[in-house]
Amino acid sequence: MVSGLLQQYASTIILVSAIGVLYLSLYLLKNFKPDILTRWGVTLEGPVVMLRTEKFNKVIERIGSKYKKLITLISYISILVGVYLLAVGIYFIHVNLLAIIFKSPTAAPVAPVLPGITIGLESLPYFVLAAAIVLIPHEFAHGIFASAFNVSIKSAGLLLAIILFGGFVEPDENEFEEISLSRKIRVFSAGSFANFLTFILLILVFTNAMIASGVLVNSTLEGYPANEVLRAGDIIIKMNETEVKSLQELIVFMKNTKPGDVVKLTVVRNGDIVNVHIRLASDPRNSTKGFMGASFNDFYSLVFFRDSFSDLARSLSTEVYKILIWSIMATQSIAVINMLPIYPFDGGQVVNAIIKKSIKNEKNRTIAKVSVSLYFAAILLANMILSIKIWGLRLWLP
Repeated sequence: MVSGLLQQYASTIILVSAIGVLYLSLYLLKNFKPDILTRWGVTLEGPVVMLRTEKFNKVIERIGSKYKKLITLISYISILVGVYLLAVGIYFIHVNLLAIIFKSPTAAPVAPVLPGITIGLESLPYFVLAAAIVLIPHEFAHGIFASAFNVSIKSAGLLLAIILFGGFVEPDENEFEEISLSRKIRVFSAGSFANFLTFILLILVFTNAMIASGVLVNSTLEGYPANEVLRAGDIIIKMNETEVKSLQELIVFMKNTKPGDVVKLTVVRNGDIVNVHIRLASDPRNSTKGFMGASFNDFYSLVFFRDSFSDLARSLSTEVYKILIWSIMATQSIAVINMLPIYPFDGGQVVNAIIKKSIKNEKNRTIAKVSVSLYFAAILLANMILSIKIWGLRLWLP
């Protein structure tokens, strides 16, 4: 049991240990050899590690200057994408809230990603990598757009906040205030636009690199047939000699079964193909249908491993799949949520800039800013609270 847990959490243990060693090393250097950190451009303030270097500034400003015309053209597209993402976000949080309240089957859980609370700790490495894939392009896109509009970059670099690895860019605030409203909106939209492009790229990689190859058994329910026949990690590839490439195909097959039916399953177990037979029980949701008593996921393999179920092929395919799925979910979610008109999200920054330009009276301007932000924050929070009440905290299980 202990060895199984170690295997399950191996990646997380390695990641946390590496971060712990890094923090300890930086703490010792800060207290005994601070000149080394200064020379490297590294600062340690509480749990936040920042690496500042002029090289990042120069790279951002060089890109912004060299490709100014192209970036200006792209920035107009970013506004359109930003408006689209804003509309999708507003529509979703309102429609989903109504679906939750009225218990519609279309309701989807909304919750923050909190390692150890809303996701299993075994998923921590994939979460950290996905966060980096979100944050680094997001921040550098802001900087490149600002630089193309002649805003100086005060500092740029990489950061680590406990487990969140990302980037940061700090444009000159005084210069930024002087640019036009249109340019401000384009700079604010750049982050989500970069996330949206990353999402599209990841989808293209996924669809070309991964192929559905079977159905993975996650776990079995005690007291049901699958508990005696199947094992977690088995990959079902055939049912009664019918090929099963996806979870949807398994569901379709099971709809035509009844309690007492004996189904021959061809599964991949520890790299070997074995045949097992299972006598179906009665489905608790529909007593006329057959039921195995297990939870499943689609199993995707890398295209060049499509005919191989060796341990190496399976392990590598599983890791690539998890990295891609986490990154796709993260880039898609942040691209939309970040454009909601809630301060300090970029969508909130856009709305605030428009309000500042449109309303001259300072008091009315403040009321408008706070009202818009509070309203949408309340709708988003209501989605989260009701989701936790209905589905609980552990929503993102690996």
